[in-house]
Amino acid sequence: MDDDYDNIPNSPAIRYYNMLDDDFIGHDKHTECSQFYSISVKDMDAYKLCMSFIGNLENYDKLNFSIKHNVYKCHYLNLWAYDRLSKIQGIDKTTMMSSLLKHWGKYEYKDECSGGDFVYYNTNNADYIKTKRIYDYALNYDKFQLLYKQNNNIPCTKKQDEYIRKILSLIQEVRTECEGTQSFKHYCVAWANIQKIYSKDELLNLE
Repeated sequence: MDDDYDNIPNSPAIRYYNMLDDDFIGHDKHTECSQFYSISVKDMDAYKLCMSFIGNLENYDKLNFSIKHNVYKCHYLNLWAYDRLSKIQGIDKTTMMSSLLKHWGKYEYKDECSGGDFVYYNTNNADYIKTKRIYDYALNYDKFQLLYKQNNNIPCTKKQDEYIRKILSLIQEVRTECEGTQSFKHYCVAWANIQKIYSKDELLNLE
């Protein structure tokens, strides 16, 4: 599989992750994030992640992934945090993760949403990739269903067609492994969770 087949410009999943980058960035949290501050603009990613991370924790009740998906916003927050951390260059990621988790433990919603998944993904990257793609498919499903199944006059782009084919292949792989078992792997839980939003037939019949 191409590593970036699920990187669909303007998809709902990407927009929601960008929301977590920008909407509640903690401009008054320089002290908490000062260890990641750099005078070089190109090295500011760790600092920006810290500021966004703290802002999202403080405003957890305001994070909005649409009515259908809000029940899983803790999963999306963990996925976003690891996604952004994994892409930062030139830092000790373990040190940064430890710092972020210390902040996580201070906030009002720590009992409702912990950073356990964030820690897990750091040691299980392959599981993280599958889990993220499944949850992101749930975010993207309505748009693809509306545009390309209900309105047959709008053709898929080559990139979108590749995404649909490969995400459905992943779903079939996960179904084979997970259904009928008591697996607690994160992608098995993700597959079970998104079926609480959409039926299995809906999720498997997008083309």
